[in-house]
Amino acid sequence: MKKYRLILILLFFLLTPIFSEAKEYTFHFHQEFDVGENPSLYLDNLSGKIIINSHLIDKIIVDAIKVVKAKNFEKAKKASEKTKIKTKKRGSDVIIHTKYPKYRLFRHERVRVNYHILVPEKTEIDLKTTSADIDIERIKNNIDLSTTSGNIRVEDTSGDIFIKSTSGDISLWDIFGGIKIRGTSSDIELNDIEGDLKLDCTSGDVEIKNLKGDVEVSLTSGDLTLQRIDGDIDATSSSGDMEIFQKRGFLNLESISGNISVAIKRKVKTNISKGYQYMVGTVSGDVYFYITKDTDAKVKLETVSGKIHTNLPLVLEDFSRKHLSGKLGSGESKIHIFTTSGDIKLKEY
Repeated sequence: MKKYRLILILLFFLLTPIFSEAKEYTFHFHQEFDVGENPSLYLDNLSGKIIINSHLIDKIIVDAIKVVKAKNFEKAKKASEKTKIKTKKRGSDVIIHTKYPKYRLFRHERVRVNYHILVPEKTEIDLKTTSADIDIERIKNNIDLSTTSGNIRVEDTSGDIFIKSTSGDISLWDIFGGIKIRGTSSDIELNDIEGDLKLDCTSGDVEIKNLKGDVEVSLTSGDLTLQRIDGDIDATSSSGDMEIFQKRGFLNLESISGNISVAIKRKVKTNISKGYQYMVGTVSGDVYFYITKDTDAKVKLETVSGKIHTNLPLVLEDFSRKHLSGKLGSGESKIHIFTTSGDIKLKEY
C-alpha cells in the first residue's frame, strides 16, 4: 500500500509543473448546412459544452471552439489539428462526430470542444456526450440525450424527451411533451411540465413542481418531492423520504426506509378525488397523511409495530391498537396506509 502511495505522490509532483505552466489557446470552427422541414441533428462530444438554440431560418449553423491547454501555441495548434470535427449531411439530417487525439499519460496538451449550434425549431436532437454539459432551449421536436459526468438543462420545448445520465444533474423547465429519464447519481429538478413522466433514478434527489400528467417514479437512494401534480402518481423508493402534494389522481406510494408525507404543507393541498384509490406503504418509515374533514373515503390503517394517530370524524367499522378502518362521508374513495415498523398519522388540515 505504501508503495502505491509513493507512486501517486511522485506522479503528482511530476505532473504539477507541467500543467501549472500550461496556457489555454482557442481555435474556432464554423460550418453551415441548408436543411428542409423537420431536420435532425446528431452530435457526439467527449469533453466541453453543447449549447443548442432555435432560430427562424432553414439552416443548421455550427460554431465550435477547440480549447487547448498547452505549454505554447505551437503545441496547442498541433493538438487542435489532431482534434477533428467531422460533419456529414444526409438530406435534412446533420451528423457531427468529435474525434479527440489518443490519450497519453505524459502528454502536456489537454483539449475540450465547446459547441454553440443554431437549428430550426422543429429539429430532432440526438446528443451523446462524456464529461460535457448540455444546454437546450426552444425546440419543437423530440430530444434524445445521453451523458456521463455532465449536467443537462432543457427549457421551453415541445416534444418527447429521453434522457440517460450518469453522475450529472438534470434540470427541465417549461416542457410540453412526455419525459423519460434514467439517472445514476443525478439530482433532478423539473418545473412546469405538461406530459407524462417516467423516471428511474439511482442515488439522487428528485424535485418536481407543477406537472400535468401521470408520474411514475422508481428511486433507489434519494429524496422525492412532488408538488402540484395533476395526474396519477406511482412512486417507489428504497431509502429516501417522500413529500407529495397532489391536485388530482390515483396515488400509490411505497418506501422501504423513508418517511412519507402526503400534503404535509397547508398551502399545497392533496385533493381526495371521488372514486380514486390512495395507497401508501412503508417498511421502516412513518406516514403523515393530511386531508380535509369533508373528504368522502373509506379508510384503512394498518401497522405491525408502530402507532396509529388520527383526529378525523371517522365512522369506525373496526379498531385495535394496530388496525383501524372506517368511513368519511359517503366513502366514495379509498385510503389504505400500511407500515411495518413506522407510525401512521392521518390528520385534518
